[in-house]
Order: sequence, then C-alpha cells, then structure tokens
Amino acid sequence: MTDALDERATSGNEQELLKAAACDITTGWGVDSLFEFQLSDPWAEECLVDLIDVIVNHASVKVPLPSKQALDKMDMGELPKSLFEAHKRKLLSLKTNAFAESVELPEAILATEYVRFRECCLDRPSKIRDWVRFHRETPRPRGQNIKHVPSYVVDAFWSSRPQDGLEDCLDISEEYLNYAFDVYARTIQYHGVLEGEAWYFRHPFRKTAIARRDRVETMKCTSWGQAFLDGMHQGLIKHRLPDVMDLVATVRAASGDVNWYSLADETEEKRAQAMQDIALSCGLPGKVKDSVLRTLRIALSSAAVLSSPVSLGAGVFFGLGYIAIGEWKGRVHPAASRARILQGIIERPYLPKLSKPAKRYGPGT
Repeated sequence: MTDALDERATSGNEQELLKAAACDITTGWGVDSLFEFQLSDPWAEECLVDLIDVIVNHASVKVPLPSKQALDKMDMGELPKSLFEAHKRKLLSLKTNAFAESVELPEAILATEYVRFRECCLDRPSKIRDWVRFHRETPRPRGQNIKHVPSYVVDAFWSSRPQDGLEDCLDISEEYLNYAFDVYARTIQYHGVLEGEAWYFRHPFRKTAIARRDRVETMKCTSWGQAFLDGMHQGLIKHRLPDVMDLVATVRAASGDVNWYSLADETEEKRAQAMQDIALSCGLPGKVKDSVLRTLRIALSSAAVLSSPVSLGAGVFFGLGYIAIGEWKGRVHPAASRARILQGIIERPYLPKLSKPAKRYGPGT
C-alpha cells in the first residue's frame, strides 16, 4: 500500500490523479492558529502555505475524516475555520464514502511507525510538545477530536509499547503522547482511503510517517501560498480568514490549468511569467496593464523572487492595487471586486511598513 501512489504516477491515469488532492483537518487547525487561539501550531505558517498551494494547484480537494461518527455528527461550523471558509467557496469538500477507521493497522505496522514517531519526537522535541499542547489545551480542536474519534486506533498497541520514557523527554503526559501517536498513525489510514483518488498532502507533523516521499512533493515548483504568507508579513493582506479565502478563490479561478504539473518542466523564468499572467488575469483593470507589467518584470528579474519554489513576490502581486490608485479611474473587474482584500488595497492608497521577510517553505524544508 505504501508505494501505491508512486506506482500510479506512471500509469495512464496520472493526469486524472494530478487534478485531485487531499489535506487533513490537522492542517486546518494549524492554519487557524495563525488567526486565533492563545496557543498555536508551531507549523502554522507552513500549514497556510500548503493549504493555499494545494487548493490553487488542483481541480478538487478532499478532506478525509477519521470515522463514520465524524460524518454523522458533523457540524460544518465545527471544522477549522480555514476549511469551513474554503468549503463555503467550493474550494474543497469532505470525503464521505470512506473513513480512516476502515483501514486496519496491525500491531507490526504500528510498531514500525512508533519507531519513526519516536525519532520524529526526539528530533524536534519542543515543536512536538508545543503542537500537542495546542491540540489538547485549545477547546475547539480538542472538542472536535473527542466528538469525532470514538477511540484511538493505537490503544491496543499502546498498552504494550516499550516503556522508553519518551513522554519524559518531551515533558508531556502519557495521555498527550498517546494522542500524538494516534494522529501520527492515522496518516497511514488516510493514505489508504485516498488511494487511487488523490494526492494526500499531510500536516508537517505527519511527513515522516510511512517510509517514502510522495513523488508529487518533488513537483512543487511555484508557491502562491508563499506569496500570500509574504503578503501577510508585509501587511498587504488583511489578517482575516474570509479575506484570505476570497483571494485564494480568485487566484484559483484565474489559474485554470496552469499549476505545478503543467509548469514542472518549464524554466524558472517561464514559471514566474505564468504567475505574472495569472496575477493580471485576476481582474485588475486593463488601463494599468503596461505599468503593472513594467513593475512585475523588474521584480521578476530579482533573484529573490526567482527562488525555488517560485513566489510572485507578495509586495508585487498585492501591490498591484497601489499602482491602480495612481493611474486608474475606472471600475474594478467583477472578479477582483469580490475579493475584499483587493477592495481594501484599492480604496486605501497607503504604503505598508515592511516587516521581516517570512520564512520560505518548499521541498526539503
């Protein structure tokens, strides 16, 4: 099972598979922690980048569920707000015909995964501690887990696992550690229920589960998610999930068939040009096109913008509105007018104070 996705990548169905992706609820909670909650997911920024990139680069995005009970008791408002806002805009949907609990995890597999889990914990103890505290001490994610996960799939194994003192190394309780391993092990189950349907983009905590790297991870060559994150750091994007998802929907609609897979074999210059074209087709007025193109060409010639994976450069993309202020007297294209972020930029011609550049995420990070 673990190599099935890689094998399918060489089959005749590859093009269909590349249109579909999946992300987990854990990633959604990570994104939410950037916008609310007292505690936060230590991978929150990476979660935001991944979620946006998955949505923009795929025709459909599924969210797998841990159990049939999760579907039966599902209140869409209980989802992480990031996933709820994306669902409202038809950017993703729940997978309702198969659930993680249907995939059995024999003790031998759990024993192997526990070795990887232990190595993951010892490699980054503070991150694991902060992550599990966020999930167990924040009411919304904790409440959803209690409601949707009737029992831990790792319980039988857990009672007989080696007493290696891992919880002491992490300075957390055994219950917290049990929870963390249950989430980690469910990675295999999600791969099982998504097999043949979609690429599964896991939460960063889960990326060491299963001893292989999905081929799709090597095909990431552009990053709208990174551009959005840069924009948030620079104050160009309102720090509100509905606003972010409005613009994600606009970019996805403008992207069409231009994505990681169509750009995989192109040069960095052509990838950057493609992102520039998408930015322009998002609906900014044609009257400022020449000025916009000049600005983008200057920025896209910069080594910083042409880093891998390519990010348009949030200061350029989200700065298009500022150019419009000075040179455009007409109306905003309907596609742009629906994005409240662009409305705010066009209505208020101020220059933001630039903050420290955001960390860049991509293959190997």
